[in-house]
Amino acid sequence: MIIQTREEFLDWAARQAWLEDAFIDEITPEVSGDQGVPARVRIVLRQQVSGGIVAGEKRRMRQLVLDGRGIERFELTSDGFAAEHCCEGAELDEESDAAVAFTLDVPGEFRFACRVLEVTEREWDELVPEWLSHAEFFARARGATLPDPPRWVSTFADEGIAASWRYFDGPATDAARVSADYSGWFLQHSNRVAETSRGIFFFAAHQDGDDFTVHVRDDAEDGGILWRTCARIIGRFPDVEVHCGNAVLSGREWLEYLDGRRRSKAPESALSPDQVRPAFESELPTGNR
Repeated sequence: MIIQTREEFLDWAARQAWLEDAFIDEITPEVSGDQGVPARVRIVLRQQVSGGIVAGEKRRMRQLVLDGRGIERFELTSDGFAAEHCCEGAELDEESDAAVAFTLDVPGEFRFACRVLEVTEREWDELVPEWLSHAEFFARARGATLPDPPRWVSTFADEGIAASWRYFDGPATDAARVSADYSGWFLQHSNRVAETSRGIFFFAAHQDGDDFTVHVRDDAEDGGILWRTCARIIGRFPDVEVHCGNAVLSGREWLEYLDGRRRSKAPESALSPDQVRPAFESELPTGNR
């Protein structure tokens, strides 16, 4: 596809949702002899067009290779581009009269304008790669009772950590005075309460019939010690399901991750589609192979 007018560019950009949530894989200028604007610029992006978002689900991906010629603007700081950055989307540069003119976070601001843009598209199917957070999880333990505030303190003590409850940036509070539903409370190292304002934060802590749920985020600023200890305690419940990042893990899988025995299992097809065979190659249209 060749884009040579502003109307063609606006129509194409709208069909691509203005590149919202696209991954930026490459920005390569072909430097001209006069060291001015590049003679050509190659931009490679990926975006999800359909399918799931949970690890292991199937999704449809599209690669866009943009080959710009007749460059009128190329503005990007030397450290402004980070490969695989997920951008917020392109914005039309109305100051330019070029057929194609936009700004894009990559994550630095990238300002680009050209007279001709050749677009090559390719689609493929793959499994959603797994990614796991190092600072937040949600868990449901079935057939179990929510640990009360004193039990958390004693369990941390069994792990060799003296911990205290606090509300917002307040002082240490005796565990017996903390409500049974301690959503909105923090746990912090007892010897760091005076010098910090937070801790590990319980977004939610509820008993739901025979099950309980907790949602915990790391704000302790201790290198993850409290959060990972809390996560291990939760992972030891016999029937627990942990939601972290885009994955859903059993207690065993969760403990393997915390102990460094589990890696995010990004499938090969998470790499550039030029480098690998798509996970569901048999379903690709012939022209896309």
